Amino acid sequence: MKNYNRPINYENIKETLLNDTLGRNRFLFHFIDLLQNTTETSCSIALDGQWGSGKSFFIQQAKLLLDSMNPFLQTSGFETDIEQIENIYANRKNAVSEPILTVYYDAWKNDNFDDPILSLIYSIANSIPIKSELVQGKRNIKITDILGRIIDALHFQVTMPIKENNLTVDIDGQRLTNILEAFKKEKKFGEIDGEFKLRQDITDFFSFILTEKANRLVIFIDELDRCSPLFALKLLERIKHYFDNSQVTFVFSTNISELQNTIKEIYGIQFNATRYLDKFFDIILSLPPLEIEAYLQSLGIKTGETSPIFEHIKFQIIKNFHFEIREINHFLRLTEISNGMLRKTNKPFYDNEKYWYLMINCIAPLLIALKMTDREKYESFINGENPATFTDLMMENRIAKYFRLKTERSDDIRSGKDMVKTLYEHIFKKTFKEGASLIIDDMIIPTRCKTDLLDIITLLSDFAGYND
Repeated sequence: MKNYNRPINYENIKETLLNDTLGRNRFLFHFIDLLQNTTETSCSIALDGQWGSGKSFFIQQAKLLLDSMNPFLQTSGFETDIEQIENIYANRKNAVSEPILTVYYDAWKNDNFDDPILSLIYSIANSIPIKSELVQGKRNIKITDILGRIIDALHFQVTMPIKENNLTVDIDGQRLTNILEAFKKEKKFGEIDGEFKLRQDITDFFSFILTEKANRLVIFIDELDRCSPLFALKLLERIKHYFDNSQVTFVFSTNISELQNTIKEIYGIQFNATRYLDKFFDIILSLPPLEIEAYLQSLGIKTGETSPIFEHIKFQIIKNFHFEIREINHFLRLTEISNGMLRKTNKPFYDNEKYWYLMINCIAPLLIALKMTDREKYESFINGENPATFTDLMMENRIAKYFRLKTERSDDIRSGKDMVKTLYEHIFKKTFKEGASLIIDDMIIPTRCKTDLLDIITLLSDFAGYND
C-alpha cells in the first residue's frame, strides 16, 4: 500500500520548501518578515489551523529557513543546502537577514511533566550548542549553575519515570547529567529569594544563548491543543509569567477552537475562552489554505482539464470536501485500496465495464469521503436521503459528460439534473421494479448496485488491493 504521508524530517521539509510543494511559500516569507520585525518587545504569536492542515510542516519550514540564515549555526553536512535554501527568501526585495536562533518544542510529547517550564528550559538547552561559561561584566556565570538554580526553584517533580540519558545536555562537548541529580538532592544553592530570582536566572539563561548565536530567539511550541487541559493551561500561564523577554518570540502552533474547548474544560462551559486567550497571544495568524493542485501534483496525481477522468474525480471530491493535508493523504490511500484490482489489470471487466468504473472510481470514493468526514451524512446518503452531495459531484461538467448524464447541449441543465436524480434514487432508494435495470446511454445500472458499492468500500472485497 502506498503511504502518502510525508514524515516531518529534514529532507521532506527542504523539498517542500524549495519546490513550494504546498503552495504556501509566499505566506511563509511574510511570516519570516513578521518574525524578523518583532524586535522591540517580547511577542507571542498563535498560528491557527485545523488538525491535519500542515501547521507542523509550516513552522518546521520557517525554522529551517531561519536556521539557514544564521551564520552561527552552519554545521557540517548542512553547508551544501544553505545557499539554496537561504536564496529562496533572500532574493526577495527588501529581505532582512538578521540572525535568529530557533527552538522547536513539542508540547504534547512533554505533557507528562508536572511543570512545563523546566521541560521547556531543558529543550532549549539541549537543542542549542552553547558554551558552559559566559562573562558578564565582572561576573563569570556558568550555565550549569543557572540550570541547577532553575530546577531547584521550580521544585521540579516528574510524574512518569524518566531515564537519565533523556535528561542530559551537551555543553562544550560534555554531557551535563547533573540535571537528573538535582531532582534527587537537597537544595544545592540554599533558599532562593522568590520569583524575582527565578526570573533573573531565566533571563541569564537566555543571555547565554543569545550572546553567541543570534539577536533574537524564536521558540516554536507545537501541538498545544493536543495536550492535557491542565498542562496546556499551565504552559501558557508560566510562559506569560516568566518569559517576558524583549529578545524572545513565542510561536504557538495550535487549533484555536480546540484550545478554547480545552480551557472551558477547566473553567466551565460559560467561561469566555476567547478573551482569556487574548491575554496570551499578541497576534493570531490563520494558516493559509493549501494549494490543492500543487500538492496533488507533488504526489504524482494529475489535475486540470487534460488529467485522466478518475484522477479528476478524486480532485473534485477533495475540493468539495475541503480536505486538509492529512485527510487528502488518508483519502488517497483508501481509494487506492478500494480500486486495487482495477489499477492492476487495467481492464478487468468484460461485461458492463463502464458501470464498474462508475461504482469503483466515482461513487465509492464519494462514499469513502463521506464516511471519513461525517458518519451521519454517510448514513443518510446511503439511505437515499442526501442527494445534494451526489448531485454536486455528478453534475461537474467533465464527470457528467463522461458518464453521459447530460447531453452535449450546454443549456440542457434540467435534463442532466433529472438524470442524476434518477440515478441516485435507483441506487439508494431502489425506485425500480424488481429485476429492472436503469440504462444510461451504453451503461447498464443493475438492481444490485448498492450491494456492489457497500462491498467495494469495505476494502475487503475482490476489488481491493494491498500490494502496491
